[in-house]
Amino acid sequence: MIQVTYGKPGHGMTHKPCQHVSEFRQTKQAINLLNYIDRFITYFERTKGHKPRSVLLRPEQLAALGVKPGTRRHGVALEVQS
Repeated sequence: MIQVTYGKPGHGMTHKPCQHVSEFRQTKQAINLLNYIDRFITYFERTKGHKPRSVLLRPEQLAALGVKPGTRRHGVALEVQS
């Protein structure tokens, strides 16, 4: 785990762990797309009783997220629609 040190030596330095860094881009478009994917996974799980194996996305959607095919989101693989 990466920690950041605040303060000067001898003056009560504190160590705080860094926040989790997402592997997905944090643009407005990417956040909206991730929100949609999360809602789809939740809906699928409620109706079918299990999560889908994968979610098919267009190549430009994967590019907007900044990840490669096969990346997992909440245990579901994000794949390219052929």
